[in-house]
Amino acid sequence: CPQGAITIIEREAEDFNEEAVKHQKKKTEPKIEQQVIFQWPVKLNLVPIKAPFYEKANLLIAADCAAVACGSFRDSLMAGKRPIIGCPKFDDARAYAQKLAEILRQNNITAITIAHMEVPCCSGLKWAVDKALEASGKEIPVRRYEISVSGEINEL
Repeated sequence: CPQGAITIIEREAEDFNEEAVKHQKKKTEPKIEQQVIFQWPVKLNLVPIKAPFYEKANLLIAADCAAVACGSFRDSLMAGKRPIIGCPKFDDARAYAQKLAEILRQNNITAITIAHMEVPCCSGLKWAVDKALEASGKEIPVRRYEISVSGEINEL
């Protein structure tokens, strides 16, 4: 260490209090809340076409990477919704549209929320939902959110 970089100060201190340390540690530890997912699986390629959990459901159709890219994803977008995730870059967007159309036809879906990344390859998710709605013949309200690569959520 360079000369003068360290200074030693002697002072009177209270005796060590283990209980106070435990209390302070409990106060400063981040709380991890478990949010229950009411269905499994959540990947679009794996979800069933007809299921009781779709009854009067608000679907959250999200890009795989959206939850990882956005720290507030669960609190901001998932509450009260049935999540279905997929990646239109690595999977077949046409197959997504067909499966979503069947889900919409065979279930009483009340709303759809789309959450995708701002990158161009993610636009296939919106395309798949649009095609599915058209093919299903249903009019279901859709909200769309774009997540920036820095994790910000923007409603479109």
